[in-house]
Amino acid sequence: MNKKTTALTTEQYKEIITTMKEGASSFRPNERIATALVLEGNLGLRISDIVHLRLADIINDGGRYRLSIIEQKTGKQRIFTVPLVIQQYIKTIVFAITLDAMRSSFP
Repeated sequence: MNKKTTALTTEQYKEIITTMKEGASSFRPNERIATALVLEGNLGLRISDIVHLRLADIINDGGRYRLSIIEQKTGKQRIFTVPLVIQQYIKTIVFAITLDAMRSSFP
């Protein structure tokens, strides 16, 4: 039997992220999961690629930021522009979590 899936609305996705940041009666807040969801939604990356993401993977290319990764699932190289606000968000989170641009953001 084939199951149909539906995409989450923006509001539903934001609610999930907020819930992960604040926690609920059945679980504690988890900023790392919330951050992974933000990156997944804004960069279109799989979780397997997000967990290996390093700040050093984002390079300044003439005033724009580019992300160059090798996708875990396909093994293909993917290079794309990262919005400035997402680059700053990643930088803030990496320094809050690890203080090391060369380490994975999600140890």
